Amino acid sequence: MNKALRITAIYMIIAGIIGGVWPILNLGQNHPEFYSQSFAYQLGSYARELGISLAFLISGIGLLLSLIHI
Repeated sequence: MNKALRITAIYMIIAGIIGGVWPILNLGQNHPEFYSQSFAYQLGSYARELGISLAFLISGIGLLLSLIHI
């Protein structure tokens, strides 16, 4: 059980880092339909992606730390 939780925590940390870097490097949504939307829509999309990535990162670190203290 510990091994599965450790793998999940590492996956969440990696996914959080990649998801956080993805919009910053402009590798995310690069299609004309996205750029034709309003600035508020684009900002909301980036904020949602960064928020989910940050939640993944924090959750993965918390899970990994809780496994260390068990």
